[in-house]
Amino acid sequence: MILRLIRIVGWSLALAAALVAQEVQQHGLVFEKWVRDTFFDGYTPPGYTQKWDIPAEINTRHGGYPVNPKAIKYRTPVDLGDALRQFDINEPFILVIGYWVQESDEKRFVNIIAPLVTPDVMRRLWGEITRADLERLDTLIKDRSLDYRDVRQQA
Repeated sequence: MILRLIRIVGWSLALAAALVAQEVQQHGLVFEKWVRDTFFDGYTPPGYTQKWDIPAEINTRHGGYPVNPKAIKYRTPVDLGDALRQFDINEPFILVIGYWVQESDEKRFVNIIAPLVTPDVMRRLWGEITRADLERLDTLIKDRSLDYRDVRQQA
Protein backbone atom coordinates (compact mmCIF):
# COMPACT_ATOMS: atom_id res chain seq x y z
CA MET A 1 0.00 0.00 0.00
CA ILE A 2 2.01 3.07 1.12
CA LEU A 3 5.34 1.23 0.87
CA ARG A 4 4.55 0.33 -2.73
CA LEU A 5 3.65 3.96 -3.44
CA ILE A 6 6.89 5.15 -1.84
CA ARG A 7 8.81 2.97 -4.27
CA ILE A 8 6.73 4.22 -7.20
CA VAL A 9 7.26 7.84 -6.25
CA GLY A 10 11.00 7.30 -6.27
CA TRP A 11 11.38 8.47 -2.71
CA SER A 12 15.15 8.14 -2.54
CA LEU A 13 15.79 11.19 -4.72
CA ALA A 14 12.82 13.26 -3.63
CA LEU A 15 13.26 12.50 0.04
CA ALA A 16 17.00 13.02 0.00
CA ALA A 17 16.48 16.50 -1.40
CA ALA A 18 13.56 17.34 0.88
CA LEU A 19 15.09 16.07 4.11
CA VAL A 20 18.33 17.99 4.32
CA ALA A 21 17.53 19.77 7.58
CA GLN A 22 19.69 22.43 9.19
CA GLU A 23 18.77 21.55 12.76
CA VAL A 24 19.47 18.19 14.37
CA GLN A 25 15.91 17.59 15.62
CA GLN A 26 14.21 18.93 12.50
CA HIS A 27 14.46 15.65 10.57
CA GLY A 28 11.42 14.09 12.28
CA LEU A 29 9.19 17.05 11.53
CA VAL A 30 10.44 17.25 7.97
CA PHE A 31 9.83 13.51 7.46
CA GLU A 32 6.32 13.73 8.88
CA LYS A 33 5.52 16.71 6.64
CA TRP A 34 6.90 14.84 3.61
CA VAL A 35 4.63 11.86 4.40
CA ARG A 36 1.60 14.15 4.79
CA ASP A 37 2.38 16.10 1.61
CA THR A 38 3.20 13.04 -0.50
CA PHE A 39 0.45 10.63 0.54
CA PHE A 40 -2.25 12.66 2.31
CA ASP A 41 -2.77 15.74 0.13
CA GLY A 42 -0.75 18.03 2.38
CA TYR A 43 -2.91 17.37 5.45
CA THR A 44 -2.00 19.67 8.34
CA PRO A 45 -3.01 18.54 11.82
CA PRO A 46 -4.91 21.10 13.91
CA GLY A 47 -2.39 20.55 16.73
CA TYR A 48 0.03 18.08 18.22
CA THR A 49 -2.31 16.71 20.87
CA GLN A 50 -4.59 14.70 18.60
CA LYS A 51 -4.57 10.90 18.91
CA TRP A 52 -3.12 10.20 15.43
CA ASP A 53 -0.74 12.25 13.28
CA ILE A 54 -2.98 11.42 10.33
CA PRO A 55 -6.51 10.38 11.40
CA ALA A 56 -8.30 7.51 9.63
CA GLU A 57 -10.82 9.86 8.01
CA ILE A 58 -7.97 11.70 6.24
CA ASN A 59 -6.52 8.44 4.88
CA THR A 60 -9.03 7.88 2.09
CA ARG A 61 -6.52 6.41 -0.40
CA HIS A 62 -4.52 3.92 1.69
CA GLY A 63 -6.96 1.71 3.55
CA GLY A 64 -8.69 4.22 5.80
CA TYR A 65 -6.40 3.51 8.76
CA PRO A 66 -4.93 6.15 11.04
CA VAL A 67 -1.24 6.79 10.33
CA ASN A 68 1.71 7.48 12.61
CA PRO A 69 4.99 8.56 10.88
CA LYS A 70 8.27 8.11 12.80
CA ALA A 71 11.82 9.10 11.89
CA ILE A 72 14.28 6.71 13.55
CA LYS A 73 18.04 6.21 13.42
CA TYR A 74 18.81 3.16 11.27
CA ARG A 75 19.24 -0.08 13.26
CA THR A 76 17.71 1.31 16.46
CA PRO A 77 14.36 0.53 18.15
CA VAL A 78 11.28 2.53 17.23
CA ASP A 79 10.17 4.84 20.05
CA LEU A 80 6.38 5.02 20.04
CA GLY A 81 6.02 7.59 22.83
CA ASP A 82 3.74 7.47 25.85
CA ALA A 83 3.46 3.84 27.02
CA LEU A 84 0.00 4.17 28.56
CA ARG A 85 -1.38 5.70 25.38
CA GLN A 86 0.24 3.00 23.26
CA PHE A 87 -1.03 0.23 25.52
CA ASP A 88 -4.60 1.46 25.03
CA ILE A 89 -4.49 1.33 21.21
CA ASN A 90 -7.18 -1.06 20.07
CA GLU A 91 -7.44 -0.34 16.35
CA PRO A 92 -5.23 -1.09 13.37
CA PHE A 93 -2.92 1.69 12.19
CA ILE A 94 -0.15 2.26 9.67
CA LEU A 95 3.26 2.98 11.16
CA VAL A 96 5.38 4.78 8.55
CA ILE A 97 9.00 4.48 9.68
CA GLY A 98 11.74 6.47 7.99
CA TYR A 99 15.20 5.19 8.93
CA TRP A 100 18.07 7.66 8.75
CA VAL A 101 21.86 7.56 9.06
CA GLN A 102 24.06 10.42 10.19
CA GLU A 103 26.46 11.70 7.55
CA SER A 104 28.61 14.49 8.87
CA ASP A 105 26.09 17.11 10.09
CA GLU A 106 23.17 15.80 8.02
CA LYS A 107 20.74 12.94 8.33
CA ARG A 108 20.08 10.90 5.19
CA PHE A 109 17.05 8.61 4.98
CA VAL A 110 18.05 5.13 3.82
CA ASN A 111 14.86 3.09 4.18
CA ILE A 112 11.14 3.52 4.68
CA ILE A 113 8.69 0.86 5.77
CA ALA A 114 4.95 1.13 6.38
CA PRO A 115 3.55 -1.90 8.22
CA LEU A 116 -0.08 -2.21 9.22
CA VAL A 117 -0.04 -2.75 12.99
CA THR A 118 -3.10 -4.63 14.24
CA PRO A 119 -4.39 -4.72 17.83
CA ASP A 120 -3.26 -8.37 18.05
CA VAL A 121 0.30 -7.42 17.07
CA MET A 122 0.32 -4.54 19.60
CA ARG A 123 -0.89 -6.88 22.36
CA ARG A 124 1.85 -9.42 21.58
CA LEU A 125 4.52 -6.70 21.72
CA TRP A 126 3.61 -6.07 25.37
CA GLY A 127 4.03 -9.72 26.38
CA GLU A 128 2.81 -10.25 29.94
CA ILE A 129 2.89 -6.57 30.91
CA THR A 130 -0.45 -5.26 32.16
CA ARG A 131 -1.84 -1.73 32.23
CA ALA A 132 -1.49 -1.82 36.03
CA ASP A 133 2.24 -2.57 35.58
CA LEU A 134 2.58 0.46 33.33
CA GLU A 135 0.65 2.69 35.71
CA ARG A 136 2.98 1.71 38.58
CA LEU A 137 6.02 2.42 36.41
CA ASP A 138 4.56 5.75 35.25
CA THR A 139 3.94 6.81 38.86
CA LEU A 140 7.48 5.78 39.83
CA ILE A 141 9.08 7.69 36.95
CA LYS A 142 7.10 10.84 37.73
CA ASP A 143 8.02 10.79 41.44
CA ARG A 144 10.49 13.70 41.58
CA SER A 145 11.25 13.00 45.25
CA LEU A 146 13.33 9.97 44.22
CA ASP A 147 16.86 10.02 42.85
CA TYR A 148 16.95 8.83 39.23
CA ARG A 149 19.25 5.94 40.21
CA ASP A 150 16.66 4.69 42.70
CA VAL A 151 13.96 4.98 40.06
CA ARG A 152 16.05 2.94 37.61
CA GLN A 153 16.71 0.26 40.21
CA GLN A 154 13.04 -0.01 41.17
CA ALA A 155 11.96 -0.02 37.54
